[in-house]
Amino acid sequence: MKRLFLFLLLISQLGLVTAQITPITEKLFLNFELNSQQITLDQNNNSADKGGGLGFRAGYGFTPTFSIYLGFSGARLTDSDNQNGSYRLAMAELGTRLHFGKKLKSPTFYLDIAFQSVETRADEPDLSFSGGSLGLGGGLLVFVGQQLAIDLGLRGSAGNFSEFRIGKFSVNIDEENIRYGAGRLSVGITWFLMRK
Repeated sequence: MKRLFLFLLLISQLGLVTAQITPITEKLFLNFELNSQQITLDQNNNSADKGGGLGFRAGYGFTPTFSIYLGFSGARLTDSDNQNGSYRLAMAELGTRLHFGKKLKSPTFYLDIAFQSVETRADEPDLSFSGGSLGLGGGLLVFVGQQLAIDLGLRGSAGNFSEFRIGKFSVNIDEENIRYGAGRLSVGITWFLMRK
């Protein structure tokens, strides 16, 4: 709790220092992030599989408040039922980002809405589940320059697995049978490449 308080205090001070910056949130941007992810299956909502990973996004801001992006993230999760077991979680997403405020100042809040393609894959045995989801999240951009910001994000998604694959064989499954929820907490850097 003490660390969280110190972190929030540091971010608030950084926000005061950068409050005079008028950020650029238009045109091409790139985002790199470290994240903590988890996934919970509907059948077993008491325990969540958790792990760390990386993410990347590329997007384009048509106005200071409206952007679209294509993103990818991946993580290695520990199986909550078997602490020695792990598997990979991969996600591709196409989404839109809305920045808040009539006159954008640092820090800048945003809302993300995305359609996602999700796959979980284990190495031993070679099996995977894949499906789709709808993601919703928000975050804070703390600008350290006119084009560069520290990006703090929290996202959640809910969806269904629609395909099960083992080795070279795949089976379509009833989407109502395997529902899941996923969450992602991220810290990264967002760089807006174009100057005004």
